[in-house]
Amino acid sequence: MAEFEAKFGRAVTLKLEDTFRCLQSLCDISSNFVQKNPKQLRKRVRSVKPNVAQPVRIVCVDDEAKIQTAIERRVRELANEYAVPGRQLHIYVVGRYPKEREHLPPASIDNRVKLEFVTAHSSKGLEADHVMVPRMTSETLGFPSRIEDGPVQQLAMPGGDTFEDAEELRLFYLTLTRARSTVTLVTLAHRKSTFIAELIRDHELEVHDLNGEIGSARAYPECQEGRDRPPLLHHWKR
Repeated sequence: MAEFEAKFGRAVTLKLEDTFRCLQSLCDISSNFVQKNPKQLRKRVRSVKPNVAQPVRIVCVDDEAKIQTAIERRVRELANEYAVPGRQLHIYVVGRYPKEREHLPPASIDNRVKLEFVTAHSSKGLEADHVMVPRMTSETLGFPSRIEDGPVQQLAMPGGDTFEDAEELRLFYLTLTRARSTVTLVTLAHRKSTFIAELIRDHELEVHDLNGEIGSARAYPECQEGRDRPPLLHHWKR
């Protein structure tokens, strides 16, 4: 909670800055992203795990009907690269909304993999070897969502948090940090999430097509350019 001392009196702040879950490169990307908000509590997360250069993969498809195919292919890639005998690879498909469960491939896709769907909110406290986000889009029910927080959520920020997409940034940080190893973000061409654009711009992340081919960010302008956002909807109001 922001401004805790102002509300409850003198307190000691203890920062949990060591993680045994995420890779350092993933910690750096997620922390830098959420701390764009000047009201976010500052901390430097340190990992004890070996690092990899590209912990986040972006997959750009041109049709919503291809999202499940993109996830299926990525699941098989991860199984081929990371699965070991005697242990199932645990993968979460994390949706911003429950309806995104429809993009979950059949559980029988690969017997080396334990594949589960959770929402971003329900993923708090959970972890998996890999995380996949099926629908990083810019629309009302996208990620970031364009539905404004209600008064209950705003209690956590008593002074008001006017930073754009502040709560969605925190939720995206939560989603990224459920992964022990890698995160795969699937976006739609021409409905790309602004979060995708920022990740490409700030971290020069690779963008893959449905077949896994790698292109530079410049090769996918529809997945990096443009900052137009739909208006916020006050769905919590009666």
